[in-house]
Amino acid sequence: MSSSTHHSPPSLDLTFGLEIQFDLAVLPASFTDPHHGHGRLVYEPIRHPGAVGFQHPETDKWHADEDHELFDDWSSVWAQNARTHIAECLHEYGYNTHVPGYDEEGTKYHEPKLIEKFQHQAWTIADKEFHQSGFRHGYFLLPMEIQSPPMPFNEGSLLNVRRVLQVVSERYMILCNTDAAIHVHIGNSGNPFPLRTLVNFALLAWTFERPLLQIHPPRFQNYQRNGSTFPPMINIASLVSRWAALKGHRTPIYGLETIAACKNIDELVFLVKNGHDDRRLTYNLLGLSDELRPETSEGDDPFKRTVEFRQHKSHFDPLEVTDWISVCAAFMRKAHSLSTESTFKHCRSLLNGPPDFCSLQYTLMFLGCDEEQVSYYITHRYPTDARPMATLYDRPVAYGPIDTAEVYHYPAWSPRALSGGRENRPKLPPRNEDARRRDRPGPTYPEEDYGVRENYGVRDN
Repeated sequence: MSSSTHHSPPSLDLTFGLEIQFDLAVLPASFTDPHHGHGRLVYEPIRHPGAVGFQHPETDKWHADEDHELFDDWSSVWAQNARTHIAECLHEYGYNTHVPGYDEEGTKYHEPKLIEKFQHQAWTIADKEFHQSGFRHGYFLLPMEIQSPPMPFNEGSLLNVRRVLQVVSERYMILCNTDAAIHVHIGNSGNPFPLRTLVNFALLAWTFERPLLQIHPPRFQNYQRNGSTFPPMINIASLVSRWAALKGHRTPIYGLETIAACKNIDELVFLVKNGHDDRRLTYNLLGLSDELRPETSEGDDPFKRTVEFRQHKSHFDPLEVTDWISVCAAFMRKAHSLSTESTFKHCRSLLNGPPDFCSLQYTLMFLGCDEEQVSYYITHRYPTDARPMATLYDRPVAYGPIDTAEVYHYPAWSPRALSGGRENRPKLPPRNEDARRRDRPGPTYPEEDYGVRENYGVRDN
């Protein structure tokens, strides 16, 4: 077992980072918005920055000729314009922003290190291909990810997170689908965590992983084999769990003993990484290891030394997101406050005891969550006893009238469309010439702007 001491360790100076994946719903100006009067921006984001009227028609090129070019030909242009639009929106509210990408000559923009983003508190609007994009539910969906800078863990930073989420979710049409997630990184202001703190964290994660999964939808509870899209659990997929299975250990106590015996950080990270493939686990420690940290062209960056929590659903609820960030921070603070010996004994007693000993309520109280947080999570916890419940509880979260239950003609992604077939490509009748010359295309085009013809691309009533 790693050495433990009862001396009070230096306090942590916690920082956090947030990554939230989502789909931005947009339309080129030649498409009718199937929902009128919602006031959200669906046309403007993909237009060329600074464009007046139809000064830059390339963003509307989908219907510029009879070939009806595939969405794939223009998705990168639309996505770059949309990321710039969101960045400028946040800049209006006083936030520094960064948009990765390339200039008109194909030169890649400078990508600042995390330490630079921390110094300037710059939010990143990134392209995130966590799934295939295309024409869905009446809109073109562009997968994106908003990344906060490393931020000091305090109420002021949490207030900024809530404000950014509110601004974006109120201005744009957003779909947080079931394959999107929120990732939270907890660091120590660029300083390494002590070995004892990380060993204690791994012991607590090993013990409390399953009760904490009740905070998250069933799709993250993959010990029920709900699919391989989501991060595997350390209790199931880590090297520790696989070695225990190979040696015939049927209780989780062997995992505790193996984790507690780690002598250095690289050994610990190796034991709790995925033992089957390259997917990162629900608790990802790879950024802490000099040997196992993924190599980047940016070189070493101290703010990459974080513990990553990868098991939260994507949504823009300001208070719920910041509450989850607080739970992640409490996890690290609790791990830092204990000795390894006492942590090991406590976790062993919980795993040897009845299931009620390791309930969600006890877990949250042990980590130091306040009564309001405990009450909220107990009230809104997800079922963990049956896979059929996944369909009921695993639903997308939409901001705006976009509805995943609505079916529209001509999906952009289909074998026929991708191979060059034309009948599966989304199309609408062209708008008349006067309407196309209007300066500000928006979500409330009058129906008389369109010629009367077959209703391609619009939901059947």
